[in-house]
Amino acid sequence: MEELNNIHVSAYFNLVKTAAWIEEEIKAALKPSGLTHAQLNVLYILNDMDPDPVSPSILKEQIIVSQPDITRLIDRLVNKGLVNREICPENRRKIDITLTERGREVFQNAHEAARRFVTRNIQNKFSSDEASELRRMMHLIRE
Repeated sequence: MEELNNIHVSAYFNLVKTAAWIEEEIKAALKPSGLTHAQLNVLYILNDMDPDPVSPSILKEQIIVSQPDITRLIDRLVNKGLVNREICPENRRKIDITLTERGREVFQNAHEAARRFVTRNIQNKFSSDEASELRRMMHLIRE
C-alpha cells in the first residue's frame, strides 16, 4: 500500500474533497435564490452579454459547470420566469435567449451570495500571488 502514502495520490484526494466541499457550499449559498450552480452560470453568461441575446450553442460552449442538457436547463429557467426564449427575427432557425427583469434581480442576489463565498474562502485566505499560483496549478491539471 505504498501508493496510498504517495503525496500525489493524497493531493488528488484532497482536490476531489475540496471540489465537492466547494460545490456543496455554493449549493447552500444559492438555495435561497432557488438556483442551481449551472443555472447561476447560465444567468451569469446572459448577464454578461446583456442586452444581446445568446444562442443555446453559445451557452453550451461557455458554461463552466457540467451540464450535458442545455435545453432542459433553459426550460427550467424559462419556467421560473428568469429567461426568455424566442425565435430570432433575422434567422428563424436560431433561438435567442435573454434575461427577464426578474432574471436580472435573481441573478444579482444569487451572484452576490456566491461572491461572498469566494471572498470568504478564497480572497480572504490567499494572497494575490497564492491565488495566481493556485489558478496556474488548476490549469496545469486540465492540460
